[in-house]
Amino acid sequence: MDYLILAAFFGAIFLGGYAYSVSGGVGGALARSRARPALPVSAAKPAPAPAAAGNRLAEIEAFHANELNAVSLTIAELTPDLLKEVSFFRLARTISDKHAHLDRRAGDEDYLLKAAGSMERDYLQASAELALKGAAFRRTLRDMTEAERATLRLTDLLAAVGQIDRRERLAIFTPIVWNEGKGLMVTDGPFKSADLLAELRRTLTTLIEGHLGPTGEATERLQQALRDALTSRLMTAEERATLKRLLVTGATWMAPEEAATALCRHQPPRPSVLRLGRIEGSESELLYDQNESLITFGPPGQGKSQTVMRNLLTMDGGAVVLDIKGELFDQTAVWRARNVGPVYRFAPSDPANSIHFNPLDTVRAEPLADAYEDAKSLVDLLMVPQEVGKKDYWDKRGLDLLADAILDTALFEKDDRTLSAIFDRLYLEPMAPDGADTGIAGSELELWLNHLAQSGVKKLERTAKAVRSMPPKVRESVTDTARTHIDTWQAPRIEELSARSTFDPMTLRRDKATLYICISLKELKQYTSFFRALIGQTIYALCRDEPDRNAPVVTFFLDEMPKLHRLDLLETALDMGRGYGVRLWMFAQNFGQLAEHYKNPDGFLQNSLVRQFMGISGEQALNLSKQLDERHGLIDGQRKPLVFPHELTGEAFRDLTLTIAQGHSPARVVKAYGYAEFADRMESAKAFDTSGGLLKLG
Repeated sequence: MDYLILAAFFGAIFLGGYAYSVSGGVGGALARSRARPALPVSAAKPAPAPAAAGNRLAEIEAFHANELNAVSLTIAELTPDLLKEVSFFRLARTISDKHAHLDRRAGDEDYLLKAAGSMERDYLQASAELALKGAAFRRTLRDMTEAERATLRLTDLLAAVGQIDRRERLAIFTPIVWNEGKGLMVTDGPFKSADLLAELRRTLTTLIEGHLGPTGEATERLQQALRDALTSRLMTAEERATLKRLLVTGATWMAPEEAATALCRHQPPRPSVLRLGRIEGSESELLYDQNESLITFGPPGQGKSQTVMRNLLTMDGGAVVLDIKGELFDQTAVWRARNVGPVYRFAPSDPANSIHFNPLDTVRAEPLADAYEDAKSLVDLLMVPQEVGKKDYWDKRGLDLLADAILDTALFEKDDRTLSAIFDRLYLEPMAPDGADTGIAGSELELWLNHLAQSGVKKLERTAKAVRSMPPKVRESVTDTARTHIDTWQAPRIEELSARSTFDPMTLRRDKATLYICISLKELKQYTSFFRALIGQTIYALCRDEPDRNAPVVTFFLDEMPKLHRLDLLETALDMGRGYGVRLWMFAQNFGQLAEHYKNPDGFLQNSLVRQFMGISGEQALNLSKQLDERHGLIDGQRKPLVFPHELTGEAFRDLTLTIAQGHSPARVVKAYGYAEFADRMESAKAFDTSGGLLKLG
């Protein structure tokens, strides 16, 4: 009995000494008395009063945007939901077995050391369990990778909108904040020596990863939560858009919820709003309500005409339509006449049912400065450039003479202000009546030059002197060049249709009229000069007054636009037309057509606010993929193109139109077909009277 009392006495002494040593002695006790309190626990803070979803999301974004902020957690808040009690007991026992040493030297008969060792193990186990449960750890946002910060931010956002609960939030946060024990750790209890603190870190790593997995598993948890959230019907559009925006940085696709407003300067949109198609995977229509112009590229059979058709069956506003196939007038004109405004038709192959258009009717007679500018502008439209480059000597001199003939006709003709009158001036007999020499004395040309010399217009007076001083062969070459540029206008049909005007361009804006230019590709090539003049003079007429961005918009749907050759007016309209409510929507088969006629096709493209691409070719796909830039996945950390070239040329985009708008994310737009969507609005115009080029419904 005495022996047992003595063994207990010495065991207590040993145990007390050991505990004293472990705790750091008197110095350790003093240090603990001055120790800072445990780390604050963000998750344990009282929940704030309910706030609007937008405010909650904004607060979370603000917190995670400041890299100096830190996230703190405690083991206590993870117990017992995520960390089980039995784990603490077993891991504490492992620590005590590893670090208890008093009984390791005891023999079979050394009962005193065995008793002391047993007490030491119990003490160490209790201390280790206390240290594990009381541990707290913290990690600063700046010390995390971009992907880790994104994971925490998205997790907080999902928790804020009710898509994950507190338990799941902690399950994602803990492995990242713990970071295998590399962050700041604070714990109470006797574990103060370096070896025991290191043991505690290793054990906590085993505890956390054993229950919650490593950091990679936290990312997988978040990704699953995101997939569930983005398909949840409980989330608002604002919440879903915020989550999608934060999933990646860099280039992103336009979201369906942006479609109705992103490209609309007016809210609600004006009646003249254009419909560019539905965002892939949704019913959201991409609307366009601005005055800036658009261009669409696509080879034949890609649905360009159908894009125009559905807009003609929905848009309430003036329009000019270059109708190559003739189907647009036939299928949409009746609806527009009933619901929008008067409908006019120009068709050179059907003069009885076509409007007449005299380009000289838009050339002002006064003041002189305006008449001169109008004449020069008309010459640019009448001349069809054959290739990109500077005009040669004969072109310049011939066009100058043509401009002077137009100016003279505009100023001094009262009853015959037509192209025929201009031809009469360019086909004057230059020889003397007796043919004795090559002079011009007494000829028709001499009479005209005398008229110019006495016109009182200095430009015309100088022209008279210049023509007189030319050698006969030079004079004939210059005159012949002028005649060649407008030779198309001598075609009987065109001469008849241009003898007078039955269409006023201002009715497009005033009455929301629609003008259909119904021609075949053969006629477009044959009468290019006429169509250039018709379209160009119409644009000029709409842009003559002071700029007014609030003027009713008139949209020009120009199919096969490059076949009009280089038309400098279009470049001007791209830049200035928006100030007059003139909007171009141009269509071409490929970029090469544009480059064939314009010295700066890239600039032409950049000046179009919206660019669309259908049936994308290989080389074009490479350029577009680079242009659309890269995206950086914040979860997986990978950088890759927003869209790969093979996707643009393959099955993924077979039924899509790539739509790029300056200042906005590109859009994957589903090709839409007017005949499928608006068949109930289609009514053939062939059953109605179109005499004189005006569709009559009565």
